[in-house]
Amino acid sequence: MKTIKIFIVLLVSILFSNSIVYGISLKLRVVFEHFMPDDVWLRGMDDYSWSFLPLVNKGNGNFEIERQLAQGVNYEFSVCYTHPLYYQGVILYINTREGIEYSKVYMNDQLINSSFLVDNLNIQYPGANFMFTINSNGLVNPAMVPQRLKVNDRIPPEVHYKHDTTFYSTAPFNLPLVNAWIVVLSDNNYIMPDQLFLDYIRLFAITQNGDVLIGSQEYNEYDPIFDGGLYVRFPYFPEEVNMVSDPMPGIINNGMLIINPSTARDKVWHSWTKGFAQVTPQHLGYRMEARYKASGKIAIQGGIDFVPGDWASRTEAGQGDWKFETNNVWDTVSYSSYQLPVSNKLSDSTEDFCNYWIRNHTLYIPNTYRAEPVLIRLFSLDGRLLKEVNISENTPNNPWIEIQLPESNALLIVEVISKSNKCSYKLYTAD
Repeated sequence: MKTIKIFIVLLVSILFSNSIVYGISLKLRVVFEHFMPDDVWLRGMDDYSWSFLPLVNKGNGNFEIERQLAQGVNYEFSVCYTHPLYYQGVILYINTREGIEYSKVYMNDQLINSSFLVDNLNIQYPGANFMFTINSNGLVNPAMVPQRLKVNDRIPPEVHYKHDTTFYSTAPFNLPLVNAWIVVLSDNNYIMPDQLFLDYIRLFAITQNGDVLIGSQEYNEYDPIFDGGLYVRFPYFPEEVNMVSDPMPGIINNGMLIINPSTARDKVWHSWTKGFAQVTPQHLGYRMEARYKASGKIAIQGGIDFVPGDWASRTEAGQGDWKFETNNVWDTVSYSSYQLPVSNKLSDSTEDFCNYWIRNHTLYIPNTYRAEPVLIRLFSLDGRLLKEVNISENTPNNPWIEIQLPESNALLIVEVISKSNKCSYKLYTAD
């Protein structure tokens, strides 16, 4: 009997020493610094139906909710809201694949960052959620799961495109003019002031005989209304007021424009080449470059637009990779719309069969081809064939064509050919 009692005591002590601790309080606080949302909701966490649980408005952009959680459990959740001015009736999420947008998130007064973001594993609606664990002291940590996202926190999460992206190599029909531009953003993760010197923005046409300068902004003079503008940043260039701006303050010194983006952190600082250049059939594509130097913490991107004659109906050719402060050393931000010819490629397309999604180093292409054979080729930007997949027996019921990517964190050109369709596009292979 004594042996049995000892055994029972040991068994109970083992069970209690390894048990999950329940009833740990968590206060989720979301702070909107740049606008006051109409409503804010929590979805998920300990509510496995993912219903909309309202956060309490505490004033000054602070919204809170409290939950009772268990130690050692992976909790996944999202935070969504409605904007008071833009995207009326649309539910927006602060958790995105690009980072945490427009807000700061605290759990038990612990500021969390993009390391808490995970892929939502939804092929139809790809996105991100927060995922974390909580210990008995109420401290939270990112969940150690394979679908954790890698986010470059230096690129502001609200921007539309984080990497080199091309929509049109040459001008679409009825868009006879072209110009180049730059945008500059102060990094709101830092409180230090910043300053940027802009030497020039130049636009080149790419022809068979070389590059030809067709437009520029040399900053020998500057008009804060016609040569630049301050645009809405939160949200980033909203469609409702996409072309509405305030004058962009700046001074000219020795042929350079000097601006201080930290004096208006809630704005996109935007400047462009003077006037518009004429598009011609001899142009194979276009490239731009802008010479700058910057102190403090800033992000800068350059791009090219096609326009019918006014800004109101512009169409983006594309934009380049983001660059950052230079510690007052001169650097160049650039972008090129020109795509190397790839197996007699057609013009860039925005049809569904040219869409794609990347997850876990796999390229997913919508199977709109169904029963047709499909040939898929992957090229490097210098024209090297990296991979070729010939799908002779395409399964009609399979909604996706899956291709394992040959390179990580690289720019590739993808060509997709079937009997009814053909397209090619540039993609960045980072998950």
